[in-house]
Amino acid sequence: MIFSNFAQKFFHAINRGFKTVHFTKGIYSMRKSYILIMGIIAFTFAGIVLGISLYFTSTLRTRTFESIKDTMSLYNQTESQRLNDLETYLLEIASNNLNITILSTMQESTETYPYAARVKNTLDTSLPAFSDIEGLFLYFPDSDIFIPRRKNNDQITCSNYCKQLLRTARADESFESINTQNWFSVHLDETDYFLRIMKINNIYIGAWSSIRQLSSAFEQINELDAALFYVNDQGHVMSNEELDGYIFDPTASLKSHSVFQKSFGNKYLLVSCELDYCDYYLMAMIPWKNITQKLLPVYQMLLLFFFIIIFIIILIIYSMNGFLTQPILALQQAASSMRDGKSDTKISNDNTHCEELIIINNSFNNMIDEMYKLNSSIYEEQIAKKEIELQLLKSQIAPHFLINCLYTTYNLADDSANHEAVQKMVQTLSEHLRYTLSGKNTVSLKEEMKYVVNYIKLTELRFPECLFYSSEIQEDTENASVFPLIILALTENTIKHNMLMGETLTISIRADVYNDGNEKRIRLIHIDSGEGFPKETIEAVTEMINHPTLNMEGRSIGLYNIIRRLKLIFNESASIRFSNEPGSGARIDIDFPFIDYIPDHSSEEI
Repeated sequence: MIFSNFAQKFFHAINRGFKTVHFTKGIYSMRKSYILIMGIIAFTFAGIVLGISLYFTSTLRTRTFESIKDTMSLYNQTESQRLNDLETYLLEIASNNLNITILSTMQESTETYPYAARVKNTLDTSLPAFSDIEGLFLYFPDSDIFIPRRKNNDQITCSNYCKQLLRTARADESFESINTQNWFSVHLDETDYFLRIMKINNIYIGAWSSIRQLSSAFEQINELDAALFYVNDQGHVMSNEELDGYIFDPTASLKSHSVFQKSFGNKYLLVSCELDYCDYYLMAMIPWKNITQKLLPVYQMLLLFFFIIIFIIILIIYSMNGFLTQPILALQQAASSMRDGKSDTKISNDNTHCEELIIINNSFNNMIDEMYKLNSSIYEEQIAKKEIELQLLKSQIAPHFLINCLYTTYNLADDSANHEAVQKMVQTLSEHLRYTLSGKNTVSLKEEMKYVVNYIKLTELRFPECLFYSSEIQEDTENASVFPLIILALTENTIKHNMLMGETLTISIRADVYNDGNEKRIRLIHIDSGEGFPKETIEAVTEMINHPTLNMEGRSIGLYNIIRRLKLIFNESASIRFSNEPGSGARIDIDFPFIDYIPDHSSEEI
């Protein structure tokens, strides 16, 4: 059914002069449709593979987030409980330890040393019980005694900071400026510490620990090559020089993961946890590649599955090409050849063994034989019709020009002084009639310009010193083939509508040759200094150009004939444009292929 519709459509195209077939709704290419279906199947499987990959990636990413989140939440709960236990212990010893109570009431003297020594011993005994704490201290403002205890000597920097902070506050009486409500951070010697200072009665007791020590419990996260760091509420990273300068938003990854990408392109999964014991956030940054590596076997399996499907589709397309696509392509190529004018194209059945396709090919070849028989008679009929139409157009121009010339002769004959001019007019008129009524369909540009110049000279006799003429005709354009009256009709039309006694009129005619690619073309330009074309005239002649077969009902016969004859002789390869020259009058541009003029001696002259 599809091939039958195609053959019918192609037969109608031949009858319309081998024009391009315009397929209507419902006509389609079987070969393209088949390839399209295979492509849709391939893309569908590709989409499925991609969807599965995205699903596994999303699932693993979510599970990794939840796992890290649970670990961080557990750490937060455990660490909060440990620090609460520490605060409870510090509160208990500050309130119930006799040595501390006595020191809190004593002024600075040598009597404080035994009590201070016993307090140091108490702190030394207590410190190992808190694995996350690196130091404890007590400060007695009344006696200005500062008692620190450290797990190692590396912590002396933080110890000195606490001592300096408290003694400065004592000297300035600014204890209220010290944060005694919760843990806070300080940066000392390129290391970040958390401090806790509590005021109990009239003494200050507290503890400190580095952030590295507090995060050391995350060995499980470190196995993923993750970076663990603390972030303040402004998003600044603490104790991580590599990330110094980056600003994070910890709230964005509290409930769901977020993605962070460094400037050099590595992507990371971010997980945040808000800490209960301070106004900070704990963040984990897991490399994206460490997560996706776990999916590598899944990706390999899906990729193998995808390539197997593609191989099967290619195999199907290749097998179908042998017994279906190639015969259809042969039919399509034959149809294209006929469209291009090769009416003897036939299809061979050597490459197909399909019964239906053999029937279609035989029918197509029979149609070619019938078309070939009809083609010659149709072509001869079209040539004859074209010649008749050209002669008809010439017969319309000749009387039109004759009437204008006779009217001019009549006006000159009123004055006996114009006797010589009338003789010249009649003589020239007879030459023009012989020229216009000859059987020639084409003349040389040189011959056309000869009669244009004669007509202008005759007009100058009627309107002395009113008409000025100039021409720029390149020598290599004189032998160009044009149809008679192409320029003369324009000149006559200009004089008819613009020539008035006592007013000057200038006519300029130019002709030149140029190359458009490999084609040699000629360009004619006709300009006058009259009133120019009214807007409605330009619209009318534009309509003529767009519809050269339009019935003008006697209006603008000269312009219509020029447009129509250009169309009949040069088809779409010629163009004509009507416009107004800036600072002057009407302008007509004619452009058509350059054809050397060959005299036709068989044409009879009248």
